[in-house]
Amino acid sequence: MRTLETDELKELLVKCWMTHDGSWFYSCMREFGVEAANRLNKGANFSARVPLRWRRAPLLNKIRRATC
Repeated sequence: MRTLETDELKELLVKCWMTHDGSWFYSCMREFGVEAANRLNKGANFSARVPLRWRRAPLLNKIRRATC
C-alpha cells in the first residue's frame, strides 16, 4: 500500500465529507421533507467552529502541518 500525497489526501477527505454530507441531507429530506431538511442543514453548519475542532483533532493537525 502506498502513502497518499498531500493533495490526494485532501481530495479524499473532501470527497468523503461531501458523500457523508449528501447522505445526511438526503436521509433528512426523505424522513422530514425538503423544507425541514434545509432548516436542519442550516442549523448544522459548524464552519465557525472548524478551527477549534482542528486544534483538537490530532490527525487533522498532522494534515494541516503537512500542507503548510
